[in-house]
Amino acid sequence: MSGLLLAFFAAYLEASIVSTALETIAAALHADEVVWLGTAYSIAFTVLLPLTGGLLDALGRKPIMFGGLVIFTVGSALGGTAQTMPWLVGARSLSGLGAGVMGTAGMVVVADLIPLSKRGFFVAVVGVVMCLGIGFGPLIGGALSDAGQWRWCFFIVAPICGSAALIVLLFFNLPLPSGNTLKRIGDVDWIGTVLIAGGSTTVIIGITSGGIQAPWSSGEVVTPLVVGAAAMAAFFMYDLIMAKNPLVPKVVLSNRTSLSGYVQTFVLSIPYNAILYYLPVYYQAVQNASPTKSGVDILSITFTVPPMTILSGIYISRFKSYRLPIWLGWILLTIGTGLLSSLHTDSSRGASIGYPAIIGIGIGLIFSSLQFPILAPLSVELNARALSLQIFLRAFSQTWGIAIGGAILQSQLVRRLPASVIPTDASRSQIAFALIPSISSLPQSERDAVRVAFADSLSILWWVLFGITCVGLVSSLAMGDHKMADKVDKKWQTKERGDAHEAAREESAPPGSEKQISDDWVTVPTPEDKPKN
Repeated sequence: MSGLLLAFFAAYLEASIVSTALETIAAALHADEVVWLGTAYSIAFTVLLPLTGGLLDALGRKPIMFGGLVIFTVGSALGGTAQTMPWLVGARSLSGLGAGVMGTAGMVVVADLIPLSKRGFFVAVVGVVMCLGIGFGPLIGGALSDAGQWRWCFFIVAPICGSAALIVLLFFNLPLPSGNTLKRIGDVDWIGTVLIAGGSTTVIIGITSGGIQAPWSSGEVVTPLVVGAAAMAAFFMYDLIMAKNPLVPKVVLSNRTSLSGYVQTFVLSIPYNAILYYLPVYYQAVQNASPTKSGVDILSITFTVPPMTILSGIYISRFKSYRLPIWLGWILLTIGTGLLSSLHTDSSRGASIGYPAIIGIGIGLIFSSLQFPILAPLSVELNARALSLQIFLRAFSQTWGIAIGGAILQSQLVRRLPASVIPTDASRSQIAFALIPSISSLPQSERDAVRVAFADSLSILWWVLFGITCVGLVSSLAMGDHKMADKVDKKWQTKERGDAHEAAREESAPPGSEKQISDDWVTVPTPEDKPKN
């Protein structure tokens, strides 16, 4: 499993590492549109996720996992050599595409090898690795930015991912599907793929542009939003009614517990990613922190998530129940986000670090737990499709968090900043990142006005995120308490199952126990398996 863990770490490190280096990259490449570094990565990460589930079933786990790792490695290397902003945005898009494919494949492999009822601790370990990637990203990015070595924000990931690709190539002893390969590829839901990829991309472009590059009421924003929403609606109608081999089978959405898990997945990523992206803005613009120090300060979120993720996984494995940690997590996340809105120019360091820590505890309890209500009512043969949809919704909403956060922050700054301090060479979409490096050199009166403008603008953003977390809390109440499967799908087992058995035995058995994993783990799902509400 070392290859999987390396891949997860690299993907989430790459996703977050630029958040504290944006202004340095903008200055180095003489460009303002740095927000596209995050948005392009997220779009590319998102668009092919539903297709990935179909390809995993059609071509097997290993080829798709390896292909994603290679694409990700190439994209990271190209990012480090970028000479222009379009070049860098293109490289980030390639990295995002590879990260989405390999991340989905990795989660499906875990689901193939370990029964849901015994998966809690291992899923927690995967979640911790992801969160460490997210947590170390801003810190490493800030340090490299301060040292004038921003290119290493991208180079640093390439050897990690290259090592993971080598491990997958040499040691992943996974079976391939039987039958004609071309027929299996032809059976993939290509019409659904075009609809969901085009629709999600268009919606993201509309959200990213709204209130920044054009007014929300303008055709530049309304048209992509309407067209994208129509395409996504057409995708679900087509898959649920017409598709012979749908990317999202109807049975996956036929019970309220799975639906609740999907809604929570979508909602959670909006505040999580918006806070990770824009809390460093508070530290740098309002508290005058350097990129490195802002990366250290945000560890109050990122270093509270992993231990709570582990505790949540242990609880789920021990008590075979997932609702309590999820409910508690939403309560803490909602409280923490509400407290965040009270931060201002005179807030203490304890408050600016303590409130995010509450948020991190809440996110940690939820983050890796949501696949359990999604999968518990479903048969194990649906793992790939169900998990692909979950990861798609998580990634799709990540772009919403970044884009909505950017739209609110920039529109509020335009209203609140003194006209004399707005950089003349900055676009309306990048006032924050263009202004931050020069705040310390402003006269005292203007510096104070700018700090107040940033604090008030961010407070509006935190209040919006508070409302979104309330939606997540309410949606969690719809979860039922289902028995989690103690079997896996036989056709995707390794040729030598000893490693998988041993990993699961260590996860589920107490220290010193001689408990062995029986062959009852393995099952061939039957058509009679029905989801439950």
